[in-house]
Amino acid sequence: MLWRDWLGLNWEVTNDNNDEFPALATRLFMEYRPRNVISGLWGFGYDFDNMKARCWYEHHFPVLHIDKAQRNALLPHLQEAAKFASQTVSQLRSALKEAWFSNPKNARGDFSFIDIDFWHRTQPAFFELVSSLEQGGEGEQLITFWRGYLWQFARKEFDKRVFTNPYEPMDMKRIMTARKKYFTRTKDKPASRSRRGKEQEAQ
Repeated sequence: MLWRDWLGLNWEVTNDNNDEFPALATRLFMEYRPRNVISGLWGFGYDFDNMKARCWYEHHFPVLHIDKAQRNALLPHLQEAAKFASQTVSQLRSALKEAWFSNPKNARGDFSFIDIDFWHRTQPAFFELVSSLEQGGEGEQLITFWRGYLWQFARKEFDKRVFTNPYEPMDMKRIMTARKKYFTRTKDKPASRSRRGKEQEAQ
């Protein structure tokens, strides 16, 4: 269980893929919102394969004690934060595959370790964002900071992992091409002379 699932475990949300609904016990808890208690979400269960238990998983998440008005104000920002995180991990995965493989579209293997590590390692920062929003922080400013944090995190992860290619011999040209494609920000181009001239005339 990863923090990307947290919103759907708390509230009814709709994203690009599906509609998510919390458990009845969670909905009742959110409705009555008992105060002065230590509470949280505790998800757990077995991982089964062919009717055989392979592993036991459990994870703890916080619960927000906020009213409906606050929830409606926070939810769009939290959904945007989660959506951008999903886009970022997809970008990181694509960048590594293009750096590792001569034919990345046909690359085979289990790349879930990239996603799992990303979600686990960005969880503390996400819940710091949640806390800042809950305490009245300016939403657009916090989301802008969050996007910058994720972009830098993904670039550092790329730099750390790209030289540990477990599949093919390392190709520096391929590595630098992938890094430039996914993790180089395009600087604003200077205005043309004709445009600058028109701006000066207008002044």
